[in-house]
Amino acid sequence: MKAKSEIRRVLGRCRTVLLISHVNPDGDTVGAALGLAWALRSRGAVARLSCADPLPPALRFLPGANAYAARALSDEDCVIAVDAADVARLGGVYDAARDGRVPLVVIDHHVTNRGYGDINLVEERSSTAELVLELLGTLEIPLDQTIATCLMTGLVTDTQGFRTSNTSARSFAAAGRLISAGADLEEINRAAFKQRTVGSLAVWGQALSGARCEEGIVWAAVSREMLAQNGHREDTVSGLVNFLATVDEARIAAVFHQVDEEHVEVGLRSVPGVNVAAVAARFGGGGHAQASGFTATGPLPEVIEQVLPALRAAVNGAEPRIHG
Repeated sequence: MKAKSEIRRVLGRCRTVLLISHVNPDGDTVGAALGLAWALRSRGAVARLSCADPLPPALRFLPGANAYAARALSDEDCVIAVDAADVARLGGVYDAARDGRVPLVVIDHHVTNRGYGDINLVEERSSTAELVLELLGTLEIPLDQTIATCLMTGLVTDTQGFRTSNTSARSFAAAGRLISAGADLEEINRAAFKQRTVGSLAVWGQALSGARCEEGIVWAAVSREMLAQNGHREDTVSGLVNFLATVDEARIAAVFHQVDEEHVEVGLRSVPGVNVAAVAARFGGGGHAQASGFTATGPLPEVIEQVLPALRAAVNGAEPRIHG
């Protein structure tokens, strides 16, 4: 509660705010940031949106999404980092040494966030959007359809349609409030989960045909060549790790996505009792116990070789699996 009161105090004297979403943006970082931006605008503030990477096509339906740009701090009175577990996730649009002249507010729900801001609203929730919804109560800003649509997108996408282990009764209560305020759940689900290109089918097909499952770990790799042959859209990889996690034998699912010649994004999912957040933290990333990720440096085969032993150790050190 103290952090929310501090945010209220800081925002009360800010005329212009810069909200930053994390690199490789997903529905939660975008939906939560847009929802907060529209809320602040409703009371007269100027709210600008920044992200080092382009938004995926599936999120461009959100009101105000076209206002995103890879912009750095200019004349804003405050920076708000949304859904970013560490400062590196903000990418090149934020530099602590350069931008430390104004307060940095961090709003995030990842358990691996150690609080890198001047004010840190870091609490475990199903999504950062759920946390923003609670913050709006402290700020005494009423919901409207635009704000509700943005926040519902964050809530729905980060819970994978209310299917993740951190979905709670509080999450459903939040969803009820957002629907009552005008959020169209059917449209959000269609935009977030039901739009794929033909090229994505080919990429998934290649990745799945090369997938391996050993010692409770299922993993697949997506190379630059695979993307180049099928439209080169980075969002093609979205959802693949969640699909792999449905494999019965898997205690950990991993997708290794080569983003350029030097970097590989690693997405991790696990069953309850297996903590992939600890693995991600070891490689400079973060997230949740059952859903985490990080970016590794090196060629794709080398990164896979480096990471697999850590995944095996996580499986072997986990609590025994209970079979029903």
